[in-house]
Amino acid sequence: MLKKTHESRVPHKEDIKAAVRKHYGSMDALAILCGVHKSILRAALIRPYPKAEALIAKALSTTAPELWPERYTKAALENHRHWRRLANVPGPQFNTNVTDKTVKKPAGN
Repeated sequence: MLKKTHESRVPHKEDIKAAVRKHYGSMDALAILCGVHKSILRAALIRPYPKAEALIAKALSTTAPELWPERYTKAALENHRHWRRLANVPGPQFNTNVTDKTVKKPAGN
């Protein structure tokens, strides 16, 4: 469970980063598991980024509005510039063979 700050009841970005580090080792490790560039997850801690917010929330077994309620108010959602790519966000792909870089040659060559 994420610790929420006393005055706003919203998790601080450092609390979110700490929860990710506790479960995955680092933000970069989570980015690799999700199949996205590491800067994408970092961007969600600074500004609205629906795809990255959904990935982080799913990895922490919560929802993006619980982590960033100020970004999911009615007024914020009406600003379509930030929310164009919200639909169909995939979750982390927990592949245990991430470091396996072997290439198989096609049969018959």
